[in-house]
Amino acid sequence: MSKVYISGKITDNENYVKDFENRARQLKSLGYYPINPVRIYERLKAQLGREPTRREIMNEDIRELKKCDYINFLDNWEESEGAREEHETAVKENITILKITMLSNHW
Repeated sequence: MSKVYISGKITDNENYVKDFENRARQLKSLGYYPINPVRIYERLKAQLGREPTRREIMNEDIRELKKCDYINFLDNWEESEGAREEHETAVKENITILKITMLSNHW
């Protein structure tokens, strides 16, 4: 199963948990294994027993991104310094950007 790292705006986004969880569900329904940075943060915080620094979070996120086959960006990703760093890393590492259009019958 192909791993897909989800990238988007977290800081100053009050809906970030929902945004990332929704995308993870969408990716899973399409047969991908989603890597959610919200979960990476929670795991890192538990491991350290304290609030991780922004750099610690980004280092862990980038480490996980490099293990992925794809990266998928939420609509607001360009507003995020971290997501822009993830994009730069994906380009350098030749990680394919996965674009998904979700169609709905809920008009």
